[in-house]
Amino acid sequence: MIQARAKSSSRGRKANGRKQEILRIAAELFIRHGYQATTVRAIADAAGILSGSLYHHYASKEDFADEIVRVYVYHALDRYKQVIATQRRPRDKFEFLVRAAIMPVIEHRAALLVLQHEGRELSRKRRFAYIDQVSVEIEAIWSEVIRAGIADGSFHPNIDPALPYYTVRDSVVSAARWFDPAGRLSLEDLVEQYVTIFMHGVCRAKR
Repeated sequence: MIQARAKSSSRGRKANGRKQEILRIAAELFIRHGYQATTVRAIADAAGILSGSLYHHYASKEDFADEIVRVYVYHALDRYKQVIATQRRPRDKFEFLVRAAIMPVIEHRAALLVLQHEGRELSRKRRFAYIDQVSVEIEAIWSEVIRAGIADGSFHPNIDPALPYYTVRDSVVSAARWFDPAGRLSLEDLVEQYVTIFMHGVCRAKR
């Protein structure tokens, strides 16, 4: 009985490992060719399996998009909540929100690109309803930080509280398209550049 359970557990780990490998391959194809241009057959060919075998792990191309996007969206929400829980001043909260927004630009590049090109269309489908739901929650976090910074005098008073979030979000999506970690800027350099740009744009000069 114990041996049977051990074998079953081993098979489960192997199957899950294979599933994650196929997901990684799909993500790479989405990055390289785009979500729409990537077919299930292309994913199966890149994974070295028949299309029919692929359906054992994923029933449709939407399954790949769902898993890739869902992980990123909730990862971002968790990171922002952590910032709010660990930072006290609005100025510090905003800085670390920016850092948290930029850091996933490599790890979650596929999700960012799928959201950029297909996010509106996908969010109309019931299974992707979480995209808009989480976006509302994230926007509220950022907006509250801006309002608090305006109230304590650390942010420019004429800033619309919603705009910094949208500006940073769209800049991160753009960076997912052009940023090359092997290029002139490292990820750490990119983060510092973004922090400098957005902090100077939102914060008042220290007196």
